[in-house]
Formats: sequence, structure tokens, C-alpha cells
Amino acid sequence: MKRSTFYIAGLMLVILCGCQNKNNKFAYEVDTKYIEYSSLAEDNSGGYDVLNTEMTDSEINEMKKLGFSPQELSAGYTSLKECNEEEFIIGLANKNFDKVFLKTPKEKATKEFIAEYILRLSMEDESDNLEKLLNSMIKPVENPSSYPVYQGIYTLSSKRAREYINILYSETTELLQKNSDVLLYGDVGDENNYNYLVRRSNKLLGLATLFGSIKYLIDDVYKDLPDKSYIQFPQLYISELFYHTRSNEYSYYLNYEKQLVGANNIGVVLSPKKVNYSEYIRTDIHKGRGEIDLEIILENYRRREKSNKNILNVAAFKFADLMKNMANGVVDYLYSYKKEDRIMSEHNQSILTQYYYCGGSFSVNDDGGVVVAGVFDPDTIKRIRTVNESGFKELLRVECGIENPTFEFEDVGDEEHQEIIKKLWNGGCNLLEEPAKKYFKILFLENQYDGITKSKLSFMDILANGYTNR
Repeated sequence: MKRSTFYIAGLMLVILCGCQNKNNKFAYEVDTKYIEYSSLAEDNSGGYDVLNTEMTDSEINEMKKLGFSPQELSAGYTSLKECNEEEFIIGLANKNFDKVFLKTPKEKATKEFIAEYILRLSMEDESDNLEKLLNSMIKPVENPSSYPVYQGIYTLSSKRAREYINILYSETTELLQKNSDVLLYGDVGDENNYNYLVRRSNKLLGLATLFGSIKYLIDDVYKDLPDKSYIQFPQLYISELFYHTRSNEYSYYLNYEKQLVGANNIGVVLSPKKVNYSEYIRTDIHKGRGEIDLEIILENYRRREKSNKNILNVAAFKFADLMKNMANGVVDYLYSYKKEDRIMSEHNQSILTQYYYCGGSFSVNDDGGVVVAGVFDPDTIKRIRTVNESGFKELLRVECGIENPTFEFEDVGDEEHQEIIKKLWNGGCNLLEEPAKKYFKILFLENQYDGITKSKLSFMDILANGYTNR
């Protein structure tokens, strides 16, 4: 099957600038709903009492087993009830997936809760219930309000399937963004809560990649259709969904039967021909330095080979548009179409993808694409935060075991240059703000430090992958 390729950015925190307090810590307001300290919620069973008039004991206990605290569950129920969608919580608590997913949610709060529920479910039950849940979402249903009648029978609609996969992909990616924001700028709590946030981040990256692969595989069937035509799926389901624990990757089969529905001078025509497909898909997580950058380069190369056009520049413009839309216009210099600004934007993006980004892609029939990319790796984030708050001086101590790293600040350039160098060494900067500019300053700092110590350390390598020569 002919495939289109994709370059989707998954994280906006790379362009969000924290504001520093007097202790060189970044004070960044983060939406921590469902995130911060969720793993440490006290066993306050009495807190569930307020829900007893709305949910049964078994329903409450089911959500409790998934880690929902009384405050989370009560707030979630109240929020969904306000928009008349509380049946989603009841249905999910009973694992009555076929019934609850007959309709798609309309409100943001409901979509977010569904994504959070799936995250919690997948953290407790790796594949079985997740496969059942996904198939309940994407199963073709009769949809007379959207599709025409053919020979007295309503054609089957995959509209619901596409809506749900879009919801899962966008909401899971957003949860991943928020979780990474907390790791970068928020209060991560004690070691137990930090470990929970790390586990959560890794699982969200795996799920976002899974949902992204399903989304684009289904969307690909719809592209390049003849005018006034569309596709219906008499069958659409996932089978043999398997979670590879050590690599945080998924494999599965996407099975579908499709028919072409079109129109001619006598009305709507449903092709009698049904074509069956069963495709094996594997997701891939890329965390090493430059891995996701290489995937993006290879993807752009494949696109250029197919189109025989220089799509690299087109991809840069398209990527800038996408980032701007997702970021709500924060830090406008990244998206300006003026030549000098665009060059700087491309330099910034190049540094981010080479040194700070991880991401996820999928492969099918020797093809595939990148579906998630951003500052998501908890280990990389931890090193970035160390430098932001305490400088490379602290990073060298923690990563390399150098107890008292020293640096001479004499003759290191003009006042502005010296100020940046001092912040990089002692803390008080934000590496993700103007990363290209910071990159060259880091190389200068590294060169000066090597001149003093002859250490031959690569500061950027340590940032990206940690110190590996112990």
C-alpha cells in the first residue's frame, strides 16, 4: 500500500520560557491535573463516600484499583456531569466498552479523562483490555445521519473510529507534554513520585506512538480518493496487540475490509467488491542522541525521492506552521517567515532534534513515519534541568563524578557573553530558549574547560546521553 510520510512535533515546552526566581529555579506554572503526586494519594477510602450516591461500590473500587484518588474521581465525575457526559465514567468503571463508545465525547474534559483512563489501564494491564477497548472504539457502526442509503441498507461508517483515534492521539500527546513540563519545571516531589512521573512519561510516549500509527494508517486509506467518493469499512479491528516492556514499543495487526462508495448519474453506488487487508505494524521509540533527527532526515529523503521535489524546505515551513498552531503563538521568532528569522528557527530546530529530542515512529511494509517528536526523555530532561538550575558545574559533578569542577571567567568575551557563560556554568539559564545560541556558548565553555583540565569532555554529549566513560 502506498504510504504518505509525516513529521509531527509532539511538544511545545521546547519553546516555553520559564521565569527565574531568586534561587535560579524556574517558576513555571504547570497544569498538574492527574499528574503531580497522583501516585502518592493517601489511602483515604472515606474520600470516595461523596460518590456513593452517583457510583456503585464496585465502580468506585475499579477506578481506585487504577490509581484514581478520591479527589481525582470526584472532580472528574463532577466535571463530566456538568457537560452531561458522566456516563463515560460509569461505562469505563464497568469496562462496558462496546456500550460507552457507541458515541463520541464532545467536551474537552471527557476526552482528557478517557485518555487518562487508558493510560492508567495500560499501566496496570498491558495489552488485553487495551486491545478490547480500542476495538470497541474503531468497530464500524451504522451511521444514517452521516452516510446515505444504498439499496435500503445504511452503509457502515468509520467516522467514529477516526474521531476516537484522533482524540486518543491528541489527548495522549497533550498529557505527555504536561508530564514533561512537570519534570522540567514543576515540583516532582520525593523519589517515589519522581519515579511515578518517569514511568508515566515513558508509557505516554509509547501510547502516543501507538495511537499515531493507527491514526495515519487509517487516514492513509482515505487520501487520493476520486471526487465524490469515500471508503467504508465493513470490518476494522486490531489483533495480536503486544506491548514490548523493555523497549516500550507495540506490535499489532490492523485488519480491515474496505469498499468504495461513490456517486454517478443515478445516485449513490456501493461497490460490491470488498478487499481484505491485514498489515503488521511495529512502533519504534528513539531515545539516543540524534536518533529521531536521523529518522526525520530519512523520512524527508523518502518523500523527496517520491515527489522528486525539494520538500525539505516545504517540510520546514509546514513544521513551523504546525508548531505555531500547537504553541498558540508563543515565542514568535521561531515561526517568522522572514529569511533571517527562518534561518535562526531552522538552526534552533536542528539543535533541538539533534541533542534534546526523542520520539516515536512506526514501520509497516518497509515504510512508515515519525508520529511523535519532542523533549520527552526523562533522563535528558533531568540533565537539562540540572544545567538550568545549577549549571554544568553540577552536571559534571553528578554525571562524571568530578567533585569540584572549576572554571576561570577571565577573558571570556564581552559582558553579555560572560554573563551567559556564567549562567551556563553556575545555573540560571534555560537551555531550551534559543537553543542554537546556547549551543555555541556551550561549545565555547567546553573548549575553555578543556584548556584548563585537558579532560576532553563533550558537554553536549553528556547532556544528550549522560556520561558513559566511567
